[in-house]
Amino acid sequence: VSSFHLPSTASFQILTRHHANPKSSSPRSTTSSLQMGLGEMEVLEYDVAIIGGGPAGCTCALYTSRADLKTIILDKNPATGALAITSHIANYPGVDRTMSGTELLDQMREQAIQYGTRYEKAQVFMIDVKEEETGDSTYTKCVYTPDFTIKARSLVLATGAMGRVGKPFPGETCMMVPLPRGEGRS
Repeated sequence: VSSFHLPSTASFQILTRHHANPKSSSPRSTTSSLQMGLGEMEVLEYDVAIIGGGPAGCTCALYTSRADLKTIILDKNPATGALAITSHIANYPGVDRTMSGTELLDQMREQAIQYGTRYEKAQVFMIDVKEEETGDSTYTKCVYTPDFTIKARSLVLATGAMGRVGKPFPGETCMMVPLPRGEGRS
């Protein structure tokens, strides 16, 4: 058990949880909670946390879940985004032209879920990405939502191209610079 204080003097107490079965998307074996003055907040541990439930997030989740990594998708709203508002898909291989973007997105999400991904509709309001910030050497990424906190080994930002506001996070702009032909980043 560890406690820390926020500048607003709200006190939190963190208890951890561990996954018992790598194929199960349920939280790890012992109960966890983040206790605040207003109630308890659940803390869940995953290998991979994906922020964004569009095509990139669902594809990532499909691959990580198939690789037996505990994966969760946090999607603020499945009805928003470029694909969700597309009336019909005309240029995606293997997809009938009569299929809507919402139908394709539903199929992608369901396929990831079938392989063990946990899908949650949740608004992310803050992330911590350094061990010094999270206080955990194993789960070094923390994602905060109004209802629960995710501690993860890896964090994937798949937030799409629509509706982005605010300043880029440190290092984001250098990852978006086009590279000369034949060069890549991993």
